[in-house]
Amino acid sequence: MNYSDRFHQNQTKLNLKANGEKALEVIWTHRWQIFHRLQALEITCHCATNEPLWVRLNDVRAAIQIWSVVKQHSAPRHELVTWLDRCWQIENYRNNS
Repeated sequence: MNYSDRFHQNQTKLNLKANGEKALEVIWTHRWQIFHRLQALEITCHCATNEPLWVRLNDVRAAIQIWSVVKQHSAPRHELVTWLDRCWQIENYRNNS
């Protein structure tokens, strides 16, 4: 397989548009809530009725924020609580060191 084949294979797998936008695979009922939160965070995104939510990944900050917003809408509550507890433990460890 040459470079061009790998590029096209990865492009399809990641579902990227040529302009650097990525389709987020999210539950349709959460899509509009995620869309509005990303807009509030000033992350370029768009979606239409019966279409996927597209986001533009401009930098690492945007990628982390997108991950966080999607996680808040897709993860079970107990997983979010555990995640938050770990963050507090890390912060307490840093403050006590």
